[in-house]
Amino acid sequence: NFTFIKILVKEGWANKETGKKGDARIQFQLIQYLQDVLPQFAKKLTIQMDIKALKENLITDLNAVFKKFQGNQTVTFEVMEFEKISPELVEKNSETAVVDDDLDMENLEEIDVEIQEPKVEIKVVNQLQMPSRKLKIQISNELLSELEKKQVDFRLN
Repeated sequence: NFTFIKILVKEGWANKETGKKGDARIQFQLIQYLQDVLPQFAKKLTIQMDIKALKENLITDLNAVFKKFQGNQTVTFEVMEFEKISPELVEKNSETAVVDDDLDMENLEEIDVEIQEPKVEIKVVNQLQMPSRKLKIQISNELLSELEKKQVDFRLN
């Protein structure tokens, strides 16, 4: 089992004779099992959705999940529109390699060549945050696992 530990680090005691501070002190404030921490510290669930993936059956599925886990924590929906930006490939002057006919092919060392693929940046074009006024849920491990099964992106607090 995993545990959650909340500690406070304080300055060390001052030596009366020399006035120097001693080693730092650790004060334990809270020790809990991780399964007990989630309901206590989770205040808000934010559901993040791509506008292109927004379908009626997804909304119906989420509504059924939220009815199953009713509670007191709030839910916010973030609907985002993404744009993929691929960097332009710059052509470099290629040099032609001269191959020597007398090259000993059996004694060549293995050469690792890295080919870098162009990185694609994803930029948020539009974003809409909608906090729900009526929908309240109970944040639990079961709820989060249901959302993961449905491949819904979410964020806590």
